[in-house]
Amino acid sequence: PATASPTARPSSAAAREIRALLLKAMATMGEAMQELPPEVESLLFRLIETWDGDESLEAILTMLTRVRPQTFEQLFRSILRPLTTLCHAKPPRFKAQIFTALTALLKNWLRLDWPKHYRDAADAADAAHQAAAAAAVEGDSSSSS
Repeated sequence: PATASPTARPSSAAAREIRALLLKAMATMGEAMQELPPEVESLLFRLIETWDGDESLEAILTMLTRVRPQTFEQLFRSILRPLTTLCHAKPPRFKAQIFTALTALLKNWLRLDWPKHYRDAADAADAAHQAAAAAAVEGDSSSSS
């Protein structure tokens, strides 16, 4: 009998199962941390754009409840618009699940220590500006040599 190559791509069923396990693990991590790491959040936003509303429903809704606070424009672009489009084709039960997840998201945001959240965001922005400035200075000094 033929043996599978170690570099062979998994079947679509196996790939879906692996993806479901990975999403479940990320949802569990988000629950434990009480927020999603930026990389996981970014992946969630890309996933929601093409999500069918069925695959890994529980994991995706769990991750959705742990999205970090953002402006309405960001929230609309990354979550609300894709979910609104999806809701048009789904039954009322799905819509109720989405509303329940969004309600949990808002409750989680209400529990935040907002002064600390703003300080942390400002500190992260300052660090990014300092790193960009250092890179620009380094680039200027190496190009003038």
